[in-house]
Amino acid sequence: MSRPPNLELIADDYGLGEGHDKAIRTLLKSGVIDGTSVMSTLCTSESAQALKGVISEVQSLGLHFTLTHGAPFSLTRNQVMLAALLGFRRDAFRGALQEQWDTFVRLFGFAPAYIDGHEHVHSFWGIRQELVSFAREKGVSVRSMRLLEIQGLKQRVIDQLGRGIYTLSTRQGVVTNERFAGVLPLEQPLDAVAELRRQLGNAAAWCRSHPDQTLCFMVHPGSAEDVHQIAGHPAVLRSLEASLLTEMQY
Repeated sequence: MSRPPNLELIADDYGLGEGHDKAIRTLLKSGVIDGTSVMSTLCTSESAQALKGVISEVQSLGLHFTLTHGAPFSLTRNQVMLAALLGFRRDAFRGALQEQWDTFVRLFGFAPAYIDGHEHVHSFWGIRQELVSFAREKGVSVRSMRLLEIQGLKQRVIDQLGRGIYTLSTRQGVVTNERFAGVLPLEQPLDAVAELRRQLGNAAAWCRSHPDQTLCFMVHPGSAEDVHQIAGHPAVLRSLEASLLTEMQY
């Protein structure tokens, strides 16, 4: 059975490293995923050109807005959240968004189709207001994270952040997805792969029963051998995700 058209598989973190980028390009070229979110501050011109060579007209490229990795900030996710909540550095965060947008346009020659966020920073209170306003000005969509399933504190927090940016986006007329999935237990890679398979199956079933709504499924395929990795995300899991996505049946 084919994957429902309203189930969008989006690979995060393009630009992180050539091994990861190559794995994502392979999945795009074979039509396994529907697009990828680019970390423009890290993406090289060579990797951008290679991506342009495989992306199809029905696949999309987005801006993976980051304030914690590859950006001119030495802040953790919690520090970003606290600073935004208290009103600190908001001008700097908005400036970083504009800079990353401009870098994307310079790399690819066109604007991103949507904006999402590394570690979901785009949805933090105090940042999402600026980001949704920015997206409305640019005429692009925003990723929200109203989870299809909630299991545990981590998913509950992400769901609350997602509901906040979903509500704000819809009120301001910015296009966003209705549901979201792909939050995995990163501590145990093999368990994470099993959970990924289960969530993909459930997401496909949900999409078939809700054909008028869109579910964005976040994935992180890549290479365990790439020297560039992100703390807290096991390197081997990226390779395992790439393999599972290639063989997954819906």
